[in-house]
Amino acid sequence: MMEKYQDINNRLINYYEDIHDKKNLKKHLIIRDILKNEACFFKMSIDEAFSILKDLKIANVKQEYQQLISPSNYQFLKKKGLL
Repeated sequence: MMEKYQDINNRLINYYEDIHDKKNLKKHLIIRDILKNEACFFKMSIDEAFSILKDLKIANVKQEYQQLISPSNYQFLKKKGLL
């Protein structure tokens, strides 16, 4: 599931590099490091999660967040030993 967000973030990193927007580039490099942890949305506050999703230009932040922290995703990550 995280691949979708990692892909979006990588495209934004490339974009901000191309237009030399250092502020947003720095922010998205930090987000890239955060998204390396598949369980990251379970380990942060809802405000932090919403902020990241907004920075990724996700249209329906609440719906996406609910999918990320769904019971099925929790069980999946737990079986992988990430939670």
